[in-house]
Amino acid sequence: MDGPYRYSGCTRVPITGRLTPSCVVTTAAPSTTRATGWALVGLLVVAAAWGSSFPLTKVLLGSMSALNFLAVRFALAAIVMAAVFLPALRRLSRRAVVRGLWLGLAYGVTQIVQTIGLQYTPASVSGFITGMYVVLTPLFAAVLLHTLIGPRVWVGAAVATVGLAVLGLNGLAIGFGETITLVSAAIYAVHIVGLGAWTTAREAVGLAVVQMIMTEPCAWPAR
Repeated sequence: MDGPYRYSGCTRVPITGRLTPSCVVTTAAPSTTRATGWALVGLLVVAAAWGSSFPLTKVLLGSMSALNFLAVRFALAAIVMAAVFLPALRRLSRRAVVRGLWLGLAYGVTQIVQTIGLQYTPASVSGFITGMYVVLTPLFAAVLLHTLIGPRVWVGAAVATVGLAVLGLNGLAIGFGETITLVSAAIYAVHIVGLGAWTTAREAVGLAVVQMIMTEPCAWPAR
């Protein structure tokens, strides 16, 4: 009776050692509370780092072009991640690598479009519009993956949108920068849907490395 199972009403028949017909066997769900907690902490840290990048990027764009900035940024990221997580990269199957390249392409295009948009919009407005992927992601998941979206998800998306607006907006006029930033938010949402559909816990780190490697060359043709 070892392993990830629970038994109830079970006794063994003498000699044969078989379980009695009244025995009920169910799968024992592993405890995931701690893992979920760490995952939430990780997401909060990433969200804080992501939000702080908007004003920093806005300053850097005053001294270099968006495409040069992205080329340097992701070249450094790809080199460091490939060196640190090389074993995870080697464990990937060919199918996972191909998926990672497609995800990296989507992410690279998103970064180009969003960073160019940031040149024409205030950092707070750019952050608000980019954050609209929170609303677009469940929409695209429903359309592309036929995922059933519950009311709690929609309520959470609405609350997040209102919160972003309160924090980031003093006024919003739709121009070129705002329009292409909204396009980047839509591609962000598609990227997240793809991650959810194609990523497993075992391959997550390796796929992240592949995406960084693919994202850096995306800036080359546009330069």
